[in-house]
Amino acid sequence: MRILEVHEVNYFSKPIFEFIEIPEALSLRGHDVTVVDFGEGTKKVFSLKTRTFKARHVFPDSKAVVVRPGAVFFTEFLARFTNMISSFFVLRRLFREKHFDAVILYSVPTNGWQTVFLANRFGVPVFFRSLDVLYKLRPFPFPLKQIVRSLEKYVYRNSDYIFALTPRLGRYCGRKDFLPLYPAVNTDIFRPIPSSSPVLVKLRKKHGLRSSDKVIFFLGTFYDFGGLDIFIKNLSRIKKRIPDVKLLLAGGAGVESDLKRLVKDLGLEDDVIFAGWVPYAEVVDYINLCDVCINPFRECEATRHIIPAKLFQYTACRKPIVSRKLPGILDIIPDKGLGVVYAVSDRQLIDETIRLLEDKEWNERIADAGYRFTLKNHSWPFFISKLESYLKKYAGR
Repeated sequence: MRILEVHEVNYFSKPIFEFIEIPEALSLRGHDVTVVDFGEGTKKVFSLKTRTFKARHVFPDSKAVVVRPGAVFFTEFLARFTNMISSFFVLRRLFREKHFDAVILYSVPTNGWQTVFLANRFGVPVFFRSLDVLYKLRPFPFPLKQIVRSLEKYVYRNSDYIFALTPRLGRYCGRKDFLPLYPAVNTDIFRPIPSSSPVLVKLRKKHGLRSSDKVIFFLGTFYDFGGLDIFIKNLSRIKKRIPDVKLLLAGGAGVESDLKRLVKDLGLEDDVIFAGWVPYAEVVDYINLCDVCINPFRECEATRHIIPAKLFQYTACRKPIVSRKLPGILDIIPDKGLGVVYAVSDRQLIDETIRLLEDKEWNERIADAGYRFTLKNHSWPFFISKLESYLKKYAGR
């Protein structure tokens, strides 16, 4: 099959997740895959030339290619506005030349609505991948938020199919006929590593961690709804029960500066470690450093319908998770101790974390159940085979 994937972030600078893994994995299965992205973070102000790259970010043998339309990168708004125009013409050329069989779409305002318009014109089915409530992810000012929301509705309405990360996201898109495609993890990469491994010994030394330290871990973007402030504010309470506890945060952006200021104000510089953005190949090492992983997202429209894919990276490494009891996560991981212990309040988040740190038997029971659940239901081969079967079944209709 000839497949086009479209996203509105930088393919090579963003943390690796499925929009990078999918095209490369599909190319290894013999498909001709083209990715169109947006070159955010480009240092050159006038980068108007369309550029083409080899897509080998995860799989070295990938034959997928990335096509990047130009833009004027003086400000982010100007970059995205100019990219809206350049993307239209690049996409139109690609539709004419490549004769795609299917489009996998992740984007909306920057290059998504153009993709839907052109795909409908050229008779190519669009499979929109719903991962988030997009217009809630960023603090868009008025009237930009309303514009983005309108474009969302246009894209959802005019896509042929919706690949929904959770049932609630499928319904949020206004479609009863969504195709369920729940998150998965590459268990060849994310796997348990013994604590005595030289890699982990070296990583502990890098961050000043002793072998006796108990580590609470978070991975990802520091959103304002992320709830990391809850753990920072309560770390002293945790330390009264577990003196050797450390909070390890891998990621950044969002409210990163606010969190660092809070750590300084509370005098916790020795207990909270900001590791920054971690290379994809090292994420598995960081997860294996920890004793408990956390997902303290506050419930709001941006979090109510979703499930962070990183939860399965944690469980694939046989680590227990303490998570806010969010409806979207519960739809995929039932409240049955399958790797996740749920909490309905800030206090319970802290109490459940303390219990997992103190009670080794409980920790191992939750971790082992999550590991087995993930291998059975959310492994990468199962995911990519299901995606491929959807494309083959519905693209010809």
